Amino acid sequence: MNFHGAAGTVTGSCYRVVHPGGQFLVDCGMFQGNKTVRDLNYKPLPFDPKTIDFVLLTHAHIDHAGLLPKLAHQGYRKSIMATEPTNGLLEYLLPDAAGIQESEAERESKKRSAPRRRAGAAALHHGRCRRSAAAPRQDRTV
Repeated sequence: MNFHGAAGTVTGSCYRVVHPGGQFLVDCGMFQGNKTVRDLNYKPLPFDPKTIDFVLLTHAHIDHAGLLPKLAHQGYRKSIMATEPTNGLLEYLLPDAAGIQESEAERESKKRSAPRRRAGAAALHHGRCRRSAAAPRQDRTV
């Protein structure tokens, strides 16, 4: 059994069980808390999602299921096993979890690019740099 979350912190529940016939996850939760803990949500998954046989979801709390959208985005296409009430709640939780991840990633991207924009504007203002109309923009998507 590999502990990929909820070890050293109480959020981000994710356990990978490896057995002779394959491997599966128990939960795939989002990390919550201070910025250092939340940043764990944006680290690469420590396993290849395509090699996971199934996910067993214990319940529909964001710290147990919130990274399922990331798992799917990175190639997971197999079964998620949960109780019927949990499946019903996931209809609301998963879009919300995906929205949180997108807005936090966008906010972090803006923070990282703000110093570069200010430095570039200062350089233009002082005549040290000119941007030609043909110069390509460097947009980032996170």
